Amino acid sequence: MTYKVNQDNIKDFVKTIKKGILPQLTKQYKRKEAEFDSAVIEWFKNNYPYSCAIECKTKKGKLEPHQKLSLEEVQDGKFGWKIPDMGRRNPFDGFTLKGAHAFVVVCEGKQCHASRIDDHYEFDFKIK
Repeated sequence: MTYKVNQDNIKDFVKTIKKGILPQLTKQYKRKEAEFDSAVIEWFKNNYPYSCAIECKTKKGKLEPHQKLSLEEVQDGKFGWKIPDMGRRNPFDGFTLKGAHAFVVVCEGKQCHASRIDDHYEFDFKIK
């Protein structure tokens, strides 16, 4: 299933992904972000003092409209997510984020740059 997202259908698209039906990404993008997204999350878990949502991108990656909308919902304290039951063992059924920060993290190799979306607080860090 492939989605073409525009201003007219963004709200329907977000509702769809919240139900656990995610658009397919090309394998190339999955591989590139998969090389560092776990390390970025681990860095935040160990070094950042607040709860946060993180969207990882490669240097050439682009923040999609549905991702921006979801990060804004986190900042506004209105984000909840049902983890899809797909035959795997999930840690729990879902979660909400209130009072959390939202970051876009761009990595090139092991060097990363984090930008908080609400106030443009930015910093650099290195992943292992």
